Amino acid sequence: MKVAFIGMGSMGAAIAPRLVGAGHEVHAWNRSSAAVECLAGVGLLDSPVRAFAEHEVVITMLSDDQAVREVILESGALAAQAWCIW
Repeated sequence: MKVAFIGMGSMGAAIAPRLVGAGHEVHAWNRSSAAVECLAGVGLLDSPVRAFAEHEVVITMLSDDQAVREVILESGALAAQAWCIW
C-alpha cells in the first residue's frame, strides 16, 4: 500500500518505519525535511499536495488547528484529492 504522512514528529517518526518494515511504500512531507531524511526507507515528498495526489492512505500528524488549516486546506492539498470519505 502507498502511505503518506504529513507531519513527521515523534509519533510519525515511530510509525512510518514500522509501516516500511511491514512492506508498505511510505513517503512523508514535513516543514523541516531533515525529520524525514533521517528515516530509513521513508521517501521525502516535496509538497503536501503530492501526498493526497499519489497515495492510497494519507496520515496527518500536525500540531494544531492552525497547522492543519495552513498545510492541508490553504496549500490546496485536500483539494488535490478528487475524492474523500468523511
